[in-house]
Amino acid sequence: MLVMNRKERESIFIGKEDEIEVKILGVHNFEGEPVYRIGVQAAKDVPIRRDNYIPKAVKLQMAMQAENDSYSTTGDAA
Repeated sequence: MLVMNRKERESIFIGKEDEIEVKILGVHNFEGEPVYRIGVQAAKDVPIRRDNYIPKAVKLQMAMQAENDSYSTTGDAA
């Protein structure tokens, strides 16, 4: 995972031709915790989902794939 710092109103772009823009719109506090408003701009055919709306089975599959990917990149194959 690539981790980046962005200030309010700054963006990152994803894709070969900047197909997806992710922009920090603002930050506010909710019950003592920071909450970030994020804007995502992409073509209509690009699915955008929030983590809490991904079914558990899909999350499990994604976690298993990530684990398999980490083994293949570290050379710790079974």
